Amino acid sequence: MENKFKSDLSLAKNLGSAAHGSMHWWHQRVTGLFLAIATIWFFCFSWEISASEMSGVVEVIKKPWHVVMLSLFVLAAFYHSVLGMQVVIEDYVHSRAWRVGMLLVIQIFSIVTAAALIVAALYVMTL
Repeated sequence: MENKFKSDLSLAKNLGSAAHGSMHWWHQRVTGLFLAIATIWFFCFSWEISASEMSGVVEVIKKPWHVVMLSLFVLAAFYHSVLGMQVVIEDYVHSRAWRVGMLLVIQIFSIVTAAALIVAALYVMTL
């Protein structure tokens, strides 16, 4: 009942810290910049393996440089996408249970998928 007499500004002042927002914003920009640069490498890498048969693809992926770049590209892409989806979910999903559940599912899915892709690249490297 007492909130009825407070101004909008005084109601909004004590809603918690927004300090993590700037770090989130910077992570989004840094991963976006890295992905913009790494996409050039990825297109060249894809062009190199597109004309090859399976044995040629394995030989290209065996190079440590390609495995490192592929792993960094996958990690950055999944992290960047999780950050973007997190913002959308936090802004538009109003139920706390749904919001927490969706964020948890997205993060688990991204971690498992990125790990599987990196393990697959490392496995191909050992062939």
